This record gives sequence, structure tokens and C-alpha cells, in this order.
Amino acid sequence: MPKCPYCGEEIDFLEPIEVVPGGALFPDGTYESPGPGATGSIIGYACPYCGEEIASTEEEALRFLNKED
Repeated sequence: MPKCPYCGEEIDFLEPIEVVPGGALFPDGTYESPGPGATGSIIGYACPYCGEEIASTEEEALRFLNKED
């Protein structure tokens, strides 16, 4: 099982990093919702433990997850 290069945890999946256009974060900590039915784009894949991005494409993510240690 591969290990995260940032935190060292063994991981068997990566979390997609998704951007949904139309939302906003304001200085007071409140959010504006992008609205119902909004869809996003996956822009990377991150460690489920530390949240650091490990891969920027699905191909890179699969290569990382399937590598032998």
C-alpha cells in the first residue's frame, strides 16, 4: 500500500479536490452557496489524512495508488 509523501500514512484511496464555480467565502467566515444543481470540476487528488495534494490528474492518482513499495 502506498504511503503519503507528506504525512507518511498508508493510504488506499485519494480524495478528489473539487472546485464548484459560483460559491464564495467572505471575510466574516460565511459562505455563499453556488446554488442547487451546481457541478464542479476535479482539479486534483489529495491524501485523506493530511489533505495535501498528491496528484493533479486521474492518471497520476491511479499510478500512485497502484505502485508497489
